Amino acid sequence: GAIVRAACNSHARRKFEDATDYPADRRKWLLWYQALFDIETRAKHLSDEGRLQLRQSESKAVWEAMRAELDSIDDRIVQVVLPKSELRKALNYLRNHWTELTRYLDDPRLPMENNECEQLMKQVGLGRNYADFRAMRSSCRGRAIQVLHRPSSRRVNCA
Repeated sequence: GAIVRAACNSHARRKFEDATDYPADRRKWLLWYQALFDIETRAKHLSDEGRLQLRQSESKAVWEAMRAELDSIDDRIVQVVLPKSELRKALNYLRNHWTELTRYLDDPRLPMENNECEQLMKQVGLGRNYADFRAMRSSCRGRAIQVLHRPSSRRVNCA
């Protein structure tokens, strides 16, 4: 099938965590994200069909509330969100990546976030940096690669 892009909701949530310039709005968005992550925690051990049903019945409603707020926030007369504010940056990120951030709602195989994958990639990158370090003795270099690749090997059951 065709390759489709899905975005990481942890990245989007982090943008709201960094947006301290509008505390009430920040709190609202973070509560929505907390609700979404709580739903995903409950869905973790369900079958694909169960996960899809839970996402459609609960997560979709949260996303609809978020979309309504996102669409109406520019109509404010009070507490106008300034263009250069951190909250505006978070809202723009959400708006610009909406389709990719919500893609997981229709495909139970997709995770809501990709933190685990990013952590594994970071370990591989660190292993490559250590291996390329010329001053390291070859036995040390081999041990560094072995140690750094061990967690990813366990995840795919090849250790």
